[in-house]
Amino acid sequence: MEIDLRTIVAIVALILSVINMIYVFRRPKLKIIFEDDEPFKKHLWHNRNTPNRELEIFARIKVVNKRRKLAKRCTGKITHWLCNDEIVKNFDPIVLHWVSKEPSDYSEIDLAFREFEYLDVFFTLRNQSRIRIYTNTHPRGIQTEFNDKDKHVFKILIYSENALPKSKWFKTEFQQTDPLEKLFWISMKELSRGHAKKYEKMCN
Repeated sequence: MEIDLRTIVAIVALILSVINMIYVFRRPKLKIIFEDDEPFKKHLWHNRNTPNRELEIFARIKVVNKRRKLAKRCTGKITHWLCNDEIVKNFDPIVLHWVSKEPSDYSEIDLAFREFEYLDVFFTLRNQSRIRIYTNTHPRGIQTEFNDKDKHVFKILIYSENALPKSKWFKTEFQQTDPLEKLFWISMKELSRGHAKKYEKMCN
């Protein structure tokens, strides 16, 4: 029985496709989770029982490995930052800090099946009306502090040695919750897929 070349090519392509599917589904799968509340937002009060009390906010995202294979050397970065819909020109990708690490340690982590870790994103500096990206990896020349009342949009990318990269776009908004007591809230929300595509196009 003769088998023509096209049949052979089709069989080989099918075999390679199956092998690729097995490889993909055996990879770890990273997922980014965020809600605009505890425990994703941590609160620190200064002078809480005085008229000059101030609330500082620490924002972080959760990263989970959804598959059984160990996700090796996971790293988180902010890759793009826009202020009031304008690309920040002097911004370079910035490595973020895993919560379980020492404050000065910005190295990668491994994530086992269903294991999660928080990744620090930014914190507020109320006495300066600023928000600051949680990083010490760019001490010179890169903008890491921004006016907290501006609208900020940024992209977070998570990748590892053996998992497909995962990214999400977020935005921040300033809200004055109690002007008399000078209380405020910096909200952080995930962008819809349509809005995320808009900013991807702007930045590429």
